Amino acid sequence: MNLIAYSLGKDNVKIEEPFKDSKYTLTRPEVLKSSLEIKDLESGDSALYFCATSIAQWNSSASQQHNNLIIAERDDTISHLLIYSAL
Repeated sequence: MNLIAYSLGKDNVKIEEPFKDSKYTLTRPEVLKSSLEIKDLESGDSALYFCATSIAQWNSSASQQHNNLIIAERDDTISHLLIYSAL
């Protein structure tokens, strides 16, 4: 499994090497909204892509479920957003 990108908050994203400066773009315009764009798709891009979230500290906020992905909130922030691919 390869880590492609991660985000530590709204508008705070990082693409990992060797994916940096390539066809991968991660955006996170809001805490609960993010997207991964892969430009110029090729057959070699075929993979199972995973999105995972993590919180560093729980603060009794509500959890929401979006398309079977549970997103836990901590003061309206999610500490980590991770994008992986499994070839």
